[in-house]
Amino acid sequence: MQNETTKAVIQDVVDSSHKGVESLTRRSFIGISSLAIAGAYLFRPARMWAAARHMKVDSKAFLTDFKPSVGFVEFRNSETIVGGYRVEWWEKNFGLPLTINYAPAIHNSIRSFKKVFEEHYPQGEIRYAVKANTHPEILAIARSEGIGADVASENEMRCALEAKLPAEHIDVNGNSKTPALIEKALKGNMLLVVDSIEEFEVISGMAKKMGVRARCLMRLSGFDLGKVTDLGSFTAGSWCKFGMNIQKMPVFLDIILPKHPHMDFMGFHIHIGTQVFSDVSYRTVLGKLIEFSHRLNEKGGRCRILNLGGGFPVSYLTRIEWETELNRIREGYLAAKKGDFSKVWVWGNSPAMFMDPETGVINLDEWSGEKSYSAYPEAKMLETILVGDVTVDGKTMSVKEALHGIGNPTLIVEPGRAITETSGVSLARIKGIRTIDYDHNMITLDAGAVNYDSAVERDYLMRNWSLATQGNRKSTQPFTAFLAGRLCYNGDIIYRQKIMLPTRPSIGDILICHDTGAYSSHFYLSCVNSFARPARLMAFGDGSIKYLKSKDTYEEIFSL
Repeated sequence: MQNETTKAVIQDVVDSSHKGVESLTRRSFIGISSLAIAGAYLFRPARMWAAARHMKVDSKAFLTDFKPSVGFVEFRNSETIVGGYRVEWWEKNFGLPLTINYAPAIHNSIRSFKKVFEEHYPQGEIRYAVKANTHPEILAIARSEGIGADVASENEMRCALEAKLPAEHIDVNGNSKTPALIEKALKGNMLLVVDSIEEFEVISGMAKKMGVRARCLMRLSGFDLGKVTDLGSFTAGSWCKFGMNIQKMPVFLDIILPKHPHMDFMGFHIHIGTQVFSDVSYRTVLGKLIEFSHRLNEKGGRCRILNLGGGFPVSYLTRIEWETELNRIREGYLAAKKGDFSKVWVWGNSPAMFMDPETGVINLDEWSGEKSYSAYPEAKMLETILVGDVTVDGKTMSVKEALHGIGNPTLIVEPGRAITETSGVSLARIKGIRTIDYDHNMITLDAGAVNYDSAVERDYLMRNWSLATQGNRKSTQPFTAFLAGRLCYNGDIIYRQKIMLPTRPSIGDILICHDTGAYSSHFYLSCVNSFARPARLMAFGDGSIKYLKSKDTYEEIFSL
């Protein structure tokens, strides 16, 4: 049963949504949004809950020998099995393009983070970063696993509450919170991640007026961490729209904080960015958070929470695959500079992220963007942090010792991509195969409607692609090709590096892109050329299925 506070907060959000709430600008995540093969069928309002019901298991099609523990994608001879069903079954029943999320994989990802905390720091808590893949069904999984949520809009908040997550385990983030969002957070006793001194003062005033104390953290930025991820995804440096610069910490602790008794200040928050491959960067910022906590405690406060954010990386490729891809980019670029365009591996013979986006300097020994491989993927990154050392006020010590020195505060993390990314695959049908300049191959996919952000021009995050309908075809050499979509402009390049398939595909074959469970088609979609946004599904280990989104109708595309 929901308590009365939670019911009231849900109703407030519902009322606001009926009036029309102000939408928040979301940070660009490039990733799979640039290919968006699978899509997101929008719910028709009258069918919202009907679409969410379980569909019965197709006992004739579901493979009873399917073993989810092995993984939810299997290759059996000439067939590809996803979630216990053949790819052709998915196409027949739901159409293509299509994204399929697998619920047991999400459960397993959450449990891996929980296990790390249980073994190394029992005071740890998890908040699922809702933006990575937002749906009540996914948040219901979060609730069932006993974790909370990190939200940044009224609708994300509503989604979390309707999934029955406890309001006190919902953290409210965002660089420009509306008064309505703040009010709902205060009513629900949610933890507010304050983004600036100015916002701190606004929240304080609202809390005083409402007669409550605001549970809050201060989000920080201004860290010099080098190239730990793509510049557009780095959210803890200078020239950052997020957080209070750490240079303002003395003013905040000495002048601002003492004047606001209606703020229950509990500690500090940091979010480095997304797909952060360096454990050193996490331990660097954690050391600074602990230093600030000492200052807070010395001034009569008490640090009870440190939030290390998310950004834990996914390894889309193995180390060997990653290094091979980098070598192909280098060799193709250098060969083209000498007049041989046959080895070009990146669209337009770009040096990709070997070119520094700030300076334009090309260094073929240093990759400047998001990396597709990490030695410490997902929960392993958290474990690496917790068993490592930090430097606090010039002294190096273990992370556990440093946290003990400030009173063993609750350590919160906000994984999003690391929880849902490996739970998803996307399917798309080949509509055309041709050659382009310098006799390179190009495959055209029916990839749905994609809304390209300008930053997609720099999307070089590498993923695994495979041919889902191989039949018994064999080839003496692999087939390499660029991937393009069907939209009416030349920027519609789905994958800016070539993919390599074991044999030449045919028109009508289906390609599968792996690890597309986060920042996928739900994140960047529009009805370019009036294409309908396609479906997104949740599959369960027993063979049952739910819609996460259903296909746009003609009426929905044009709001008729």
